[in-house]
Amino acid sequence: TKEVRDYIAKSGSFLPDGVTLVSWLDLSNTFKGRGNIPLSSGVNGLILVFSLLMLFLRPAIAFWVCGGIITSFMGALWILPMLDVSLNMLTLFAFILVLGIVVDDAIIIGESVHSDQERGLRGLEAATSGANNVSKPVMFAALTTMVAFSPILFLDGVAAAVMKPLPIVVILALTFSLIEAFFILPSHLAHMKPPGEAKGFITRFLRKIRQTVSGQLSKFVQKYYVPFLAKTLKKKYLTLSAFVAIWLILFSFVQGGWMRQDFFPTIPSDYIIADVVLTDGIAFDRAESVMRQVEKAAHTLSRAEFKNEDGEPEANPIKNIQTFVKGNKVQVFVDLLPAEERSVDIVEISRRWRHLIGDMADVKQFDMRFQLRAQNKPLSFVLASNNRRTLEKATADLTTALSKFSGVLDIGDTLRSARQEMVLDLKKEAESLGVSTRDLARQVRQGFFGEEAQRIPRGKDDVKVMIRYPLESRKTVETLKTMRIRTNNGTEVPFEVVADIHFEQGATEIRRLNRRRVVEITGDVDTEITNAQEVIRKVEREVIPTLQKKYPDLEYLLEGDQKEIKSFQAGLLRNTAMAFLAIYALIAVAFRSYSQPILVMLAIPFGYLGSVLGHMFLDLPFSMFSFLGVVATAGVVVNDNLVLIDYINRLRANGESAIDAVRKAAESRFRPIFLTTLTTFIGLMPIISEQSKQAQFLIPMAISLAFGVVLSSFVTLILVPNLFVVLDSFKTWVKGKIFRIRQNRQSQNL
Repeated sequence: TKEVRDYIAKSGSFLPDGVTLVSWLDLSNTFKGRGNIPLSSGVNGLILVFSLLMLFLRPAIAFWVCGGIITSFMGALWILPMLDVSLNMLTLFAFILVLGIVVDDAIIIGESVHSDQERGLRGLEAATSGANNVSKPVMFAALTTMVAFSPILFLDGVAAAVMKPLPIVVILALTFSLIEAFFILPSHLAHMKPPGEAKGFITRFLRKIRQTVSGQLSKFVQKYYVPFLAKTLKKKYLTLSAFVAIWLILFSFVQGGWMRQDFFPTIPSDYIIADVVLTDGIAFDRAESVMRQVEKAAHTLSRAEFKNEDGEPEANPIKNIQTFVKGNKVQVFVDLLPAEERSVDIVEISRRWRHLIGDMADVKQFDMRFQLRAQNKPLSFVLASNNRRTLEKATADLTTALSKFSGVLDIGDTLRSARQEMVLDLKKEAESLGVSTRDLARQVRQGFFGEEAQRIPRGKDDVKVMIRYPLESRKTVETLKTMRIRTNNGTEVPFEVVADIHFEQGATEIRRLNRRRVVEITGDVDTEITNAQEVIRKVEREVIPTLQKKYPDLEYLLEGDQKEIKSFQAGLLRNTAMAFLAIYALIAVAFRSYSQPILVMLAIPFGYLGSVLGHMFLDLPFSMFSFLGVVATAGVVVNDNLVLIDYINRLRANGESAIDAVRKAAESRFRPIFLTTLTTFIGLMPIISEQSKQAQFLIPMAISLAFGVVLSSFVTLILVPNLFVVLDSFKTWVKGKIFRIRQNRQSQNL
């Protein structure tokens, strides 16, 4: 890029006067800007995580925990080129997403070592004991997270191709995270000196803060959390009912349409493309006229005044305008200033340009796009019928209904691809005059297309000499009406004596599905006013049933983005179900239990509802990237539940009762669970608060993970302990029941 810019700068010395060379569509600026966003957010998130860990753990432990994150990322970056995965905005953001998961492994091991050091263990003994105490939950938590992301690797389609680098980054980072957490981190922690007297001012200040924060956290656990947990354990069934009620209420928000959905969010570029497709067979002059109309609107916009969010004037964002016309297709490019150099939104620029263009005649399809990824129309409905008239009428009715929706624009249909045809109908009088359809067609063709009279050789080619009407006469229908038709006896009669003329639409293509003729009605939506999901829902509930009642042989199909959404969702649900079965199997192997994996996985649905609350709170649509955040949430919450239940099982193996084991485990594991939740949430705050337009499509993923982890932590700390006690009581009841049945059988046998 630098060499190209240098060449352009020097071009003035050798180009003729009046000729200049300028750069156009320089996507390197876009790449750099989008690459800097996740990099800066990742660095800021890492700094926040380190600062937060300093409040709860020794500085050395916080340092080596964050150092482990960097080691994991370096390992993943080492392998990525071998898997043909490039560095782009999505892969860089994947590292931010996995940061909250990778840090959990190091935090749990680091906190476990820190706890053993507080109990008096030192050096290698503390490092070994701390790592061994949590080795099983950390190992299986990483494996289950890898499995949770794996369904994306086995999906097909455009959306899956875009997302496949994300699970690759996650799996690689987690693999190196396990290596670092079990082999490198304990080695570093083993060489830490016992905490002595703080000598420097900064050291004393940090220790005082850490002791204050740790003291307040311990006070909160002892004074509020433990007593509250004890109360819930006394009324465990009421607690379970309350969580079920909360889940149903939150899920009703999704089913009731309170949450907006957008399968593939808009990824804005730095240019706008206006594509106009005119009706087939239209004159080139008309296409040029439409091009001038669109181009004139763009130039008008380039001289218009723009204001920033504070109402102050700013530089016009339009740099260049370029136009193309080919056949019946018109395309106009508007090159904009980079997003970092303008505050006006590209959606607002395209809306103003569309308004200035106004209405255009003879348009079959009009699309104005500014996304990096070419997308289908968000609204696409397919009607099928064997009756052409039914299709025409139903299409007109559906088009009228769509035009009444606020925010729906650029409505088109495939029937508009039909061109106007002139049909000649032979009159009954023609037969008595000896004029057949063949005679009529031949004479009209001779007059308008021409009759070859002679061929003149010219080199290797022949020049045809055609006899026909003059050019101006061939352009009007009046010439056809006033022409004379020769009969069999050689006399000439007026055209209107032997034939009538009428016009109808002649199809340039016939689309069929399952041997039925189909027509597609498409449309775009203004996302500031409405969304495609809401429009489709209303059309399917209100408009389509009315049309099918009016036209019984009409069939309705869904195409375009909605078809891709359903296909993607069906494949994802199928693969996710298989992944959850694999996760269940892994946890069952770890705990040697068929019931405890259910407790571990129970927080996953609440993680999804937490992401829903986050999207509703910040008024953002739930997208494909949001679901990826839910998957990441599953990895974090499974990790927390594994740590908690593993410790409960160890206490139970030592002879503790179920309630005592739950209380002690919840109290002991509160700090690591709290830290993993807080570091994940804080680490994602830089990307959530990012104001750049280029990063807006990535924010839903971070919101899903951040808010999902927060809600799931309440499930881990309150619901899971109660469920463990309920499950233990049920097992005790079943064992008692079986024991009594066996006793009764033995007594009957005696």
